[in-house]
Amino acid sequence: MSILARPLRICLLIVLVCVAALTSALTASSAHAAEDARIACPVTCSGPLAPGERLVAGDKYAGSAVKGIGSAGAYGIRFGLKWSPDGVNFYRLFDTEQVNNDYVRTITRSERPDLFPGYFRLVALNTSPWQTIFTKGTLLTTVP
Repeated sequence: MSILARPLRICLLIVLVCVAALTSALTASSAHAAEDARIACPVTCSGPLAPGERLVAGDKYAGSAVKGIGSAGAYGIRFGLKWSPDGVNFYRLFDTEQVNNDYVRTITRSERPDLFPGYFRLVALNTSPWQTIFTKGTLLTTVP
């Protein structure tokens, strides 16, 4: 029985190490989306996005409201807002994501008090498998 137990322990250890490495990689990639943005700006920016490229507008503090506005020259851009309590670690707000040509999403303190005060960014991702799409994004915040 000990002959079988040792290989099973080794396999289990390898699986645990792989799971830990994958979890770490996924956490790092979601927290640092602005680092791999093709286009980044504090308020408004625009330009062509190849498949898989991102536009990131923001990293702005909001005390009571945030508004993301986006437009794209063709269908295939996924717009969405990200939120951070500290301005460093950003998290996707899945309920704000849409694949659309025209995007407008406002969040207020009365709607989502758990997000304010906080930092926000608008992210536009080209989900098209082949098409480069001209994209524009703006992030507006209210700081009372």
